Amino acid sequence: GNSTTLSSTLTSSIATKLPLAGGTLTGHLNLGDNVIAKFGLDADLQIYHDGNHSYINESGTGNLVLNTTNGGGVFLTSAGENLAQFFSNGAATLFHDNSPKISTTTTGIAVTGAISSTGANVFAHNTEEILKIKGTGDTGAIHWYHNTARKGILGYSNGSSILSAAAAGDMVLRSENELFLV
Repeated sequence: GNSTTLSSTLTSSIATKLPLAGGTLTGHLNLGDNVIAKFGLDADLQIYHDGNHSYINESGTGNLVLNTTNGGGVFLTSAGENLAQFFSNGAATLFHDNSPKISTTTTGIAVTGAISSTGANVFAHNTEEILKIKGTGDTGAIHWYHNTARKGILGYSNGSSILSAAAAGDMVLRSENELFLV
């Protein structure tokens, strides 16, 4: 009698457990604070919450890879605000206060707002145009050129120069068809 009841109880109890060789978890896995979910032979990947902050630690020799296989993106958000967005074959965008500030484009980057720097700003390009400052469209754009033929020329998009270096190293300033040697 008792052995049959014990056997039946053990069989029922074991059947409700997740097998060691794997299985399907059909409910939530609730871990308390400071309980670390460890993955890998040497616990290279760890996920946990310490009561205040949540952590994903990758301490192995490889990288931590976030991958979407459906062509979607990876989004970093906090308190309902965007921090960063990364799209397959598309833009990577960084946000400040939920507003996009820096995005990659097919030709380089797009910056929304002012650029502030405490160090030297170096703009290099493999053509003669180094810096272009413009409003909407190309009308009235100001260009800074530098190459062996046009050393340090600040000019408009129509080709007229504002400030340029003369052959003797003097600076030439132009205004309304007037020429000033500086």
